[in-house]
Amino acid sequence: MNEQELHFFRTKNEGYEPFTPAAALKAFENDIIPIEFFINKSTSVKSIEEKPYDFEAIDRMLAIKDIDIKTTRFLMMIFKIMVKDRDSERALYGAEAINVIESRYNKRIEMLKEKLKKEGDQNIKYELAQKYYELALISEKQKDIKRFFLKTAYYYLKDAKTGNTLAFKNLELLINILLEFNFNKQALSTIKNIDIKHKAALLFLLARVEFKNKHYNEVYKILQEIKQCGDTLDDEIKKILEYWIGNNERAD
Repeated sequence: MNEQELHFFRTKNEGYEPFTPAAALKAFENDIIPIEFFINKSTSVKSIEEKPYDFEAIDRMLAIKDIDIKTTRFLMMIFKIMVKDRDSERALYGAEAINVIESRYNKRIEMLKEKLKKEGDQNIKYELAQKYYELALISEKQKDIKRFFLKTAYYYLKDAKTGNTLAFKNLELLINILLEFNFNKQALSTIKNIDIKHKAALLFLLARVEFKNKHYNEVYKILQEIKQCGDTLDDEIKKILEYWIGNNERAD
């Protein structure tokens, strides 16, 4: 270890210390701190979901533009906690990060709307419905805003229908919207009107709806049926099957 590195580790907790890799890089570029700060902030093997939260890892995750909704919801939860932090830098970072995520959604939605005007493609309506649904999920605590986004998602999805049928991705989104509205019985009647025998993905969707309706015996029966689909199942469904029914079979 050279003298510069030793000096860094001796003095890293003195004076100004940037709290994210982005801030560290900016500070380095302005000759406020040595490059070792940026290197230190940019190397982390800690899980993003482990507490206390690794804000450097979260910062790197935010830099990725195309992140899934599960990760986005997690990040939004963290950022909403950060805006209440007594540390003004963290509070400001949390507010800016929330704005970044919301701005990405708004830009994508505006782009899709413009594209829809030009092309009139039904798939664009589905994409718009999906984006509004995701906005509803990240607005969980803002009930009126969440409801507005869900309604908008529903209307776009309704327009995306071809005749009286829905593709599976559209059907799944419709069911998810109904469940978010707590229209559990309507969701159940919607999916029961479709032939889903030997279709693992649709059966799993039905199991979710039955669970929301507290029909736990029905959930067990459906999962038994799904298990017969064998190697066609994805890892997520396999884990849920293992949790609910394990390797045991009911006696006839």
